[in-house]
Amino acid sequence: MKDTYADYAELARHEQVGKDYSIHLRFQSARVGVFAIHGGGIEVGTSELALAIAGKDWSYYLFSGDKTNDNHRLHLTSTRFDEPLARQLAGQCERIIALHGATGKEERVYVGGLDNEWRQRIKESLAKRGFVAADPPLHLGGKEPENIVNRGRRKKGVQLELTTALRHAFFQGKGRTARMHPTPRFHAFVEAVRVAIADDQA
Repeated sequence: MKDTYADYAELARHEQVGKDYSIHLRFQSARVGVFAIHGGGIEVGTSELALAIAGKDWSYYLFSGDKTNDNHRLHLTSTRFDEPLARQLAGQCERIIALHGATGKEERVYVGGLDNEWRQRIKESLAKRGFVAADPPLHLGGKEPENIVNRGRRKKGVQLELTTALRHAFFQGKGRTARMHPTPRFHAFVEAVRVAIADDQA
């Protein structure tokens, strides 16, 4: 997907916060930040996943596309996502886990990022619960140092790219109201990631 805007400053000049998009964040723990920078209608389902994974334990950041259509215009590539609050929260967290949407008709999650140890732990936890957790193709690798997922204090994080088919399996139907009704598969995915995070901090 080619971005409409070069950076957040340009986006903010053309789109209205509170109408076209919104930003939600909470600093809860310096250990982990859960990010969905393409939330709302941009990459559907990632906001709900990020909130559920963060729960009451970890920090979160959501950039939500709130348009009735054309939310893809709000997409800023992870390596150029420079919204100031996101950068600030990222710098306060030791590690970041980022939720993204990928195309795909098979239910699959690509596990990327620079934190190889954490990646492996998350992949194993997902596999135990019946999810296909694969190494990502190069363009979804999340290996760039400037990627927001690698801007935590450890300078390495984990990027989860969920296919369209997998995200559809997480909700009872399509559309905004459907995302208020997650399926058992959604809860299993959230549990798998939360367990991997908690085990890493034990």
